[in-house]
Amino acid sequence: MIRQILIVDDDRDFAEACCNFLEAAGYDVTYETEEKQVIEKIRSQPPDLILLDVMMEQKDSGFRLAETLNSDQALKNIPVIFLTGYFKKTEPGEKEQLAKKWSNIYAILDKPVRPAILLDVIKKAEQSVKKTEPPV
Repeated sequence: MIRQILIVDDDRDFAEACCNFLEAAGYDVTYETEEKQVIEKIRSQPPDLILLDVMMEQKDSGFRLAETLNSDQALKNIPVIFLTGYFKKTEPGEKEQLAKKWSNIYAILDKPVRPAILLDVIKKAEQSVKKTEPPV
């Protein structure tokens, strides 16, 4: 079940707006705007889902973070949703290629995203997580 969501985005206004919307929808949401703090924050309080921007301090910050998460045994099963404007400037098909590169990427959404679409994708991710959780 997805309850705790971490938003990783250097745009504080966007992160706060998403945070407010998702909290109103019943999720426990935090955000991090400093790329250097993200892995430490994830290790200390692993979220159930990460919303990740691509272009932060570096053009490929989100990709590097996704790679780090995917290669870490303790973190690689946390689903990641890229929430970015990066793919508007790329070749057709690049989004799909990158989605297959890392097993932890659940979806890629283009900014700006309508709140209803974001919530729908999160709920679908939640259903996917429920299916893969071991029975209690």
